[in-house]
Amino acid sequence: MSYPIYSSLIAHLSLLISHLSPLISHLSLLIAHLSPLITHLSPLTSHLSPLISHHSPLTSSMDFTQNTYSTLLQALQAQGFSFITFAEYISYYKNKESVASGIQDNEAQSTNQPACRRQSGSLPALSWPGVTAKAGSINQSRQRQAGNQSILPEAGRQSINQPVRPLADQPTVILRHDVDLKPQNSLATAKLEHKLGIKGSYYFRAVPESWDEQIIREIAALGHEVGYHYETMDTVDSRHCESRSSFVGRSNLLNQDCFAKSARNDEMRIDAAFSLFVENLNHLRQIVDVKTICMHGSPRSKYDNRDIWQKYDYRKLGIIGEPYFDMDFDQFFYLTDTGRRWDGWRVSVRDRVSQQEQWIKKGLVFKTTSQIINAAHSGKLAPKIMITVHPQRWSSSAAPWVKELVWQNVKNMVKKIIVASNR
Repeated sequence: MSYPIYSSLIAHLSLLISHLSPLISHLSLLIAHLSPLITHLSPLTSHLSPLISHHSPLTSSMDFTQNTYSTLLQALQAQGFSFITFAEYISYYKNKESVASGIQDNEAQSTNQPACRRQSGSLPALSWPGVTAKAGSINQSRQRQAGNQSILPEAGRQSINQPVRPLADQPTVILRHDVDLKPQNSLATAKLEHKLGIKGSYYFRAVPESWDEQIIREIAALGHEVGYHYETMDTVDSRHCESRSSFVGRSNLLNQDCFAKSARNDEMRIDAAFSLFVENLNHLRQIVDVKTICMHGSPRSKYDNRDIWQKYDYRKLGIIGEPYFDMDFDQFFYLTDTGRRWDGWRVSVRDRVSQQEQWIKKGLVFKTTSQIINAAHSGKLAPKIMITVHPQRWSSSAAPWVKELVWQNVKNMVKKIIVASNR
């Protein structure tokens, strides 16, 4: 007698489940819709500024301020850490490794790992989230382009004017900055580092909210490296969907896809993304010398910008390194302030590496900057570190500090849902 009731219940449950999948996808769009709300927080944070400044000065006791960042750098210096750019790491460390091992691209042809992903550590090929192609097919494509060229072209070996001391002789930090937004914050950070005798790598996006030619020149003049923070698998839509052709003016149409879903059109997208990558790289090279690049990843995008290198070889463009392919994370501990926290890998969609579990077992887990500072003073940090900083998150003014705090917490909640749905 009750069987029809159960059948109806099962049917309704099935319908509910079928609706859950697109619901999760639509949650990723929540970030875009929350932007106006965060913008409206600006007047509120302006009113909060005197209160915060009176009770808890941003310049002394709160995290993610310029003062806290300066304290972190000085704590690392006090423990004997030297700071180098990513290009210096490639020029010395990877070049020395190549010479010692006699590594050539024709050796890469005998492995299943594409040349751009070969590392000295145990990091497996194609282990990055979102990369689904087979290693063999990618390797064959890379071989056709690479020929028998050296992994480190001669042009890249002379990119650093000052000699780099052997990394094995002392604790070392590769200091990387992703200039996603607010380039003026990056300039302030670059000047702070310059006063401390520190240099790092600054990666600029080819979008108006990051690209500032005067700031790019000023940062390079301070002795820092400038690189390209590419995202053309995401932004290529605007190139093909709109008639506009002005550089650093195309909208990021993440939800508008001109390419139908098929294997051929996926390859067409990679071709178009590579073409846009070359165009943007050439624009940046008209301002400064560019030897390294770094992927920008949006949690809202269904594309992985690193997929370009399934088919193309950035070394053919005179690029000597990309951190997600050329860093040896078996040798270097990775710290990133993704999500405005130092354990942001828990909710990160793109900015994570496969060695994270190894570091957790060693107790190398930090949430706040003060925890890293304390670990440095007590000698508990790893001797080799890559630190990634997003300068827009570090401010000494109350209004932008509070705005970033609220916005990043909202984004982290959404990213947590995305990460959980991808498992």
